[in-house]
Amino acid sequence: MEQCLNIAHSIETLSSLDNVSEMYPFFYRPIDLSLQDQWDLSSPEEHYRQKTELHEMWRLSTVNKDYSVCPSYPP
Repeated sequence: MEQCLNIAHSIETLSSLDNVSEMYPFFYRPIDLSLQDQWDLSSPEEHYRQKTELHEMWRLSTVNKDYSVCPSYPP
């Protein structure tokens, strides 16, 4: 019964937060997570190769290479 009450209390507390930074995605940090150098996990070329294995209609484009199409998207 104590565990059930603890869970209910946690749900109540987390469902009425005053600040968005207190929400679970912002405060949870897995022990083995490294936030350093995340861009090297998968290159655009590797991602493209994986997609083309699933469907032949994908293509690699350099249309945004100088950020003229969309400044917030990568080249």
